[in-house]
Amino acid sequence: SRTPCLIYQYSAWQRGIWFMLSKEDNELLTRIEGDAPMGRMLRQHHWIPAVRAGRLEADGKPLQVRLFGRNYVAFRSTDGRVGFFDEYCPHRRASLLLARNEDNALRCIFHGWKFGVSGETLEVPTQLNRPDEFRKQVKLRHFPTREAGGIVWVWLGEGDTPAQFPDFEFTRLQGEHVVVASQLIDCNWVQGLEATIDGAHVGILHQSFLGKMVGFAKLTAEAPPRYEIGRTDYGFRAAAIRDLDEGKRYVRINEFVMPWYGFTSPNDPTKTDRTLFLAVPVDDTHTMQWFLRFNWVGPGDKTFGFGLKSFDPDNFTPITGGPENAWGQDRELMKQGHFTGFPQNVLTEDLVVQVSMGPITDRSEEYLSDSDVAVQHARRALLQAVRDFVAGKQPFGAGPGIDYTAIRATGGVMDADKDWREVLKGGEGGTGAIPEALVSID
Repeated sequence: SRTPCLIYQYSAWQRGIWFMLSKEDNELLTRIEGDAPMGRMLRQHHWIPAVRAGRLEADGKPLQVRLFGRNYVAFRSTDGRVGFFDEYCPHRRASLLLARNEDNALRCIFHGWKFGVSGETLEVPTQLNRPDEFRKQVKLRHFPTREAGGIVWVWLGEGDTPAQFPDFEFTRLQGEHVVVASQLIDCNWVQGLEATIDGAHVGILHQSFLGKMVGFAKLTAEAPPRYEIGRTDYGFRAAAIRDLDEGKRYVRINEFVMPWYGFTSPNDPTKTDRTLFLAVPVDDTHTMQWFLRFNWVGPGDKTFGFGLKSFDPDNFTPITGGPENAWGQDRELMKQGHFTGFPQNVLTEDLVVQVSMGPITDRSEEYLSDSDVAVQHARRALLQAVRDFVAGKQPFGAGPGIDYTAIRATGGVMDADKDWREVLKGGEGGTGAIPEALVSID
């Protein structure tokens, strides 16, 4: 069950709750490769978005997927199933990216060893003495997968019992109702995660885009918010509250779901398009930033509401350059009135800022302010979870029985004397609102 809300109605500084991380805690939070506790906890207790499902073709070329500092190979077999292996053949360690994909198996081109989509060793042509007995001893590390919501997910944990799958409402949609895109960026995964839940930057960093909008988006840009946080069994809800005239207030409620999901409140809550951001660790200094747009009524918006002129789902908003050219910033455009000098879209602005912090930012040198409440809560939640894991306990946010289908970011204008936790419980529709014809069958 959900724990009571923790409400912040005045200065975090006054209350002395600034959560300044030590260097040791920053290492614990950010490091995910090898035996790092955070990496082991994430791999064991969470399903990981691995590859956009549309990239895998039956009997097509295998794809390299790098997660948590290790290289894997993903492929779609002849009958449509997905295999997910260690990249290297267990014989002489040739890359299985070179393998033939046929007959529901990968065949290594080096010596012809063949591995079924479920990871079993089928043929070992170079073994002449009792080959059947030999092949049964050959272990190829393979991992359970699920295909849902336009994504192939993988569980990289140890043992035979995978973690609970996060069956969000978007994972039950299919086809044009889910738009999936991603971008590889050069920074640690926590920088990507924090960007997805930091609502305070929206009216500043993105002002050149929001200034052209009307309605709810214009309110977001013009009125500074105060924040209230409600802790949940899956993470927390962050309400950005903006006071309006005539006894009204505008509330945007974002959902943070452990360990890397950021559901953002729509600019127009009367619409059915919803947005989700994810930051998945590639290694300690690289992140796959995922962008999802889903709509349970009609097609998802490929422009993500930003009017993009082109759409490459696997290189959605690339950064051009590095610090030597300020990541492609256009200073002349800034002189003409554009606030950031990144006219591509708001996502480029987000990614450039988080990459500019360096490969792994040193959070022990920060000075946090009132608007960083959500970021502080995310850090606390992740550190609590990894310490639970090290202590042999069930990590926070990974317990059985979480109802992922009920989670939906929402918002709107409401009476100032009402409690947002009661009035805006999950948006119009709620659990079970997805038309039956749109539900995927696993």
